[in-house]
Parts: sequence; C-alpha cells; structure tokens
Amino acid sequence: MKKILAAALMVVLASPAFAAVQNVKVSGDITTTWLDRSNFDLGLTNGDEFGTTNYNTTIPSANPLGLKKQSVFVTQTELNVNADLSDNVSTQVGLINERAWNAEGQIAGAGGNTPTGYDTNVQLYLASVTMRELLYSPLTVTVGRQVFQFGNGLIIGNGGVGNLATGNLQFIAQDLTMRTTYDGVNATLDYKPLTINLIYFKNNQNIVNGNPYSDDSSSDVFGYNANYQLSDPWSTVVEQYMFSRVDGHGNASAQGAPAINVDKGDTLYVPGLRASTNPTKSLTVQGEVAWQLGNHPVLVSGGGVGTQQSEQRNAMAAQLMATYALPVLDKYKPSVSATYTYVSGDANSNPGSLTPGDHEKYTAWDPFFEAQNIGTIYNTCLRYQTCTSWPWLLQLIPWKM
Repeated sequence: MKKILAAALMVVLASPAFAAVQNVKVSGDITTTWLDRSNFDLGLTNGDEFGTTNYNTTIPSANPLGLKKQSVFVTQTELNVNADLSDNVSTQVGLINERAWNAEGQIAGAGGNTPTGYDTNVQLYLASVTMRELLYSPLTVTVGRQVFQFGNGLIIGNGGVGNLATGNLQFIAQDLTMRTTYDGVNATLDYKPLTINLIYFKNNQNIVNGNPYSDDSSSDVFGYNANYQLSDPWSTVVEQYMFSRVDGHGNASAQGAPAINVDKGDTLYVPGLRASTNPTKSLTVQGEVAWQLGNHPVLVSGGGVGTQQSEQRNAMAAQLMATYALPVLDKYKPSVSATYTYVSGDANSNPGSLTPGDHEKYTAWDPFFEAQNIGTIYNTCLRYQTCTSWPWLLQLIPWKM
C-alpha cells in the first residue's frame, strides 16, 4: 500500500501543469548600500589584507566575509513573479543580482588565485510550486527552491548560518547577502489550531565525476515543527520541533583519489521547545530552549588514515525575548525589545589533543541554520572572534521599492 501511495505522489509531482494562469503578481526590491569598514577581517585566515600571503592577489584564496579594509557601494536587486495556475496550484520564481558598483561580468580564476574580477550574474533565488489540498484537504506541499523559516530563526531561519553564501558577494560582503534559500520540500498539515510542517532540504550536494566518495559527501536536513495555538486570552503559541542534519562519510583529496580521512559521519539532532504569549496588549514575551545530540567527528593526535573518531554531541541553547510596543507615535508603531541568548561552548577547544580511545563530550553549540542579527557588527565579531579592534559600519539605503 505504501508503495502505491508513493508512486501516486511521484506521478502527481512529475506530471506537467498545463493549466491557464489565473493571476500573476510581480514584485521585487532594489537595495543600495554604502559599506565602509575597517579592521573587520571577519575570518581572514592569515590576518592580511586579502586572506592570503600574496599581496599581489586581489581575489582572496580564502572565503572571507569581507575585506579587512573596504569602502564600496553594493546594489542588490530582487525580482519575484507569483502565478496562480489554478485554485490549488501556484508557482513562485525569483531572480537576484548582487554586485559591487562597476564590478561586471568577470569571475575569479581557478582556486581564486588568479584574480579576474567578480561574478555578477543574475541567479535563481526562488523556484517553487505550491500544491494545496494535495491528496486530502489539510495538506499543502511546496517543492523547489524556497525560504525555510521557523520561530525567531534561532534554529532555522531565512539567512542560513550567518549568511555564509558563495554567490556574488562572496569576496565582498557575504554577511549581507540576500541569497538565503534552499532546495527542498515543505509539507504543511493544517489541523487548526495545530499546524505541522514536515521539511527536507539539501544542504550540500557534492557531485564529482569519477570520485567514489562524492555520494558520501552530501549533506541533508530534515525534520518537523509543530505549532499549537492555545485558546487563552493571551494568544499563546507553543511549538515543539526536531530538526536533523546528516553529513556523508567520505572525503577525497582529489578526484578519484583514496580518502585521506574517513570519519564516522557528522550527525546532528536538534529537539526543542518554543512558546510565545502576550500578557498585555503591548507586551510580547517569548522563550525557547533546544538541545543538540548526535556525533561530532574529530581527528585525534597523530592523525592519519582511519584515525578519526566521533565525540558525542551534548550542547544546549536557551533564549528569552521581550517586546514592548510604546504608547506613542502610533502611526510609526515604535517598540523596544530585549533578548538574552545562551549557547554552550566546548570545554576541550583543541580536538587535536585527543588520543585514540578518548570519548569526550562535544558541548559546543552548532549554529545549524540560525538567522538572527544578520549583518550586524556584534553578531559577526562574536561568531568568528576575529575583529582586531572595534569596527564600524555605515549602511545607507537611498531607496527601496
């Protein structure tokens, strides 16, 4: 019976849609930013101007979030087209272009060591089909490139891990990128007041012809989020979730070459609880707690082939948030917010000191796909601990439409 249902679902998803378009909506925005920062090295591996010891190189060989010293204008353009094919089928396509001014149509050379400019092509940002009442009325399924966002983005949010993109802003200011979507499936079961989201998306797809380890180098994310709206007068919402990230097992030094180190797999399981309530009309209070379990591969002392082992993950995070709507200037709806976030660290910060047979706990919190405070100075400095002195950033947006 399961095979028949699976086959029927595949036929539905694979069948071409020839329905007439009922409604089309075109939207988008243009954001222009003047970025000026110094001593904001953001993860440069060697502490120099370009992330490499070769000062004649203008494209960094590493993948920094921004140069150590820069003053540049950046324009980011998004164009979205939403179309209703029928009452229950809609599509969304989004294009994005992110570019520094007067940086046109060139790309970095092989390995980033031969600078030839920056890639400023238009990229596919959104490409998804949404099917409502699929198989039965409470089920809505969205398939394709889309935004995954739950709660306040502490675990999964629109932005990924600190916006670490590899797109057009990779060597300019990738912490400010708007290219924050993933290819996957989001199935929503609406049983009001209970809503359940079942998700799957591909975190990394490593396909290398002739590399026998490429199929083991992929990374998959899956899980669920259950949201329940209570019937109390404070509009309380309670969420329970479980998300997982499972990485492959192999790592080859070159195409077709034997693996240098074959770990035992990097697995991460994140169960958690979140609640939000409004004790008064103007005050919103939220709380969230999450844990991380699974295996963390580590290379022990004297590492070589087959000398990797796994530590058991045992990390946690907690967050409290409060927002108060000020009783002034109602037209602008001003508010003040306070947030406290705790994440655990790892007592053993040097895994290379482990010896074979050690089975220590790995207690460092993995940011997973957290998307909070993206593009802020303090978030980047605390995350990478690389700001050599207090940096400053000035961002101007002359227009946005």
